[in-house]
Amino acid sequence: MPEITPSFVFEYERRMRAETENEYIRRLAAKSTWWNKVARTMPIGGRTERVTWLLDTATIEPIGPTGTGRIGFEDMVTQTAEYPSFRYGRGLSVQRDQLEDLDGTGLDFLGKWSSNIGNESAYLPQRMMAQLVLNGANTDGSANAYDGVPFFADNSNPHPNNPFNTAAGNYANWLHGAASGAYPGACPIDETNATTVDAAFTNFQKVLTYVHGLKMPNGVDPRFLTPVFVLVPPALTKRIAQVTDAKFIAQMAGTSAGGSGDVEAVHEFWGMGTPVICNELAGSMSYTAKMPFMNLTTGAVTFLPETVSGSDTTWYVVCQEMQTTRLGGLLLVTRKPIKVTYYTGDSGGTAMSVELDRKNEFEYHAQGRLSAQYGHPYTIFRVDGT
Repeated sequence: MPEITPSFVFEYERRMRAETENEYIRRLAAKSTWWNKVARTMPIGGRTERVTWLLDTATIEPIGPTGTGRIGFEDMVTQTAEYPSFRYGRGLSVQRDQLEDLDGTGLDFLGKWSSNIGNESAYLPQRMMAQLVLNGANTDGSANAYDGVPFFADNSNPHPNNPFNTAAGNYANWLHGAASGAYPGACPIDETNATTVDAAFTNFQKVLTYVHGLKMPNGVDPRFLTPVFVLVPPALTKRIAQVTDAKFIAQMAGTSAGGSGDVEAVHEFWGMGTPVICNELAGSMSYTAKMPFMNLTTGAVTFLPETVSGSDTTWYVVCQEMQTTRLGGLLLVTRKPIKVTYYTGDSGGTAMSVELDRKNEFEYHAQGRLSAQYGHPYTIFRVDGT
């Protein structure tokens, strides 16, 4: 039976690190990884970071005939948001004798844990982003954006274009229910609520029309948003491929001459990228997520058990501004990335512990400080089937 010496400890921990790193890289490279397409990573240097930016409110106006007008003056308006980080972690405790005996539950056991932790470290940001998206319309305060409105807001409680000037109008980024004015309401593309591809195609265009019609904080100029791709649950794979990539679709008599219509030119004008299929958004996904939130007045952290549920008929339009604006749309706030520390009673580990030596145990800790946060609501639009 091998004895656990410092060199032995170092060797199996080296293997564990390799297992963790290999699985981490494999998960990041997986086709199913999408979080890095919709989230911006924000490294911070303290417990929280306050972000402040100027709103685009400037307009040039006529001031009368030459030499007789007066220049009007205006104040620049700022918006601010606080972004905290929270500690995430998981650990493993192993008896020394279990490793020394190597009876099938020793190194294999640790190797499996190492693989799991590597996969989990890479996947954690995606789970966090999926939970943000699925919880985004919650009205209990857990989903509030920086303007105090739930991140996904409909026309009954919309986001203001300018929080300091209600006359500048507002916008919604949750499209559902009945249409009202420019607000298109529900725009289904699924086969149940939009029975033909032509109907789904028309609804897709309605959403893009609405997005392109949003205004800047001055309430006058277009915001010039650029939709670039959509997130869909697996159930919408067929339909979204037909809507965004088919060269011809059957058109309904009454809205056209009937027969097939060439929509390839329309796709070119849309300029949409490849749709992203997200398993986390499926209708079968419903669970309770422990989501941390900080009281920015007291600094107290509350863990709220939120029920997040996917839908097979809900889809999301992501705009280019998700990545190009200074703040972004969804944020992965990172104080310290996930790191694995190996604690032993002997030399050879990352850290030594007299207490573990006394108990003849080894401990492995995976810990980091990060959080998933909401940024600009106008960068992503939720569209329901009803």
